[in-house]
Amino acid sequence: MRLWFVLLLIALAAPLRAEPACETIVTLERLVSQGAAGDLGGLARALRRTDSARVMWELRGHPLAAQRRDIDAVLSRAAEAVALDRSEGAVAARAHLDSRAARR
Repeated sequence: MRLWFVLLLIALAAPLRAEPACETIVTLERLVSQGAAGDLGGLARALRRTDSARVMWELRGHPLAAQRRDIDAVLSRAAEAVALDRSEGAVAARAHLDSRAARR
């Protein structure tokens, strides 16, 4: 009698857990939007919480995994902009982000 109740709870609770790929996609979208807006502080915070190896691991089996080069390029571009912000200032970092975006 209790077995069906436990199975029902398991079936209902399964969709509550988000897939790692969904969370990773949200993180990547946040990085891109903060970079496009020139929010270097938000970009630095998001990069501290993001590991490129973990991103690709969580995207395994997802169609976005085929875009590995582009994802790595976005992450490295963001890291370069944050490093420029620390060394040369926000104006240089934003110019770096804008020049890279114009090339695409």
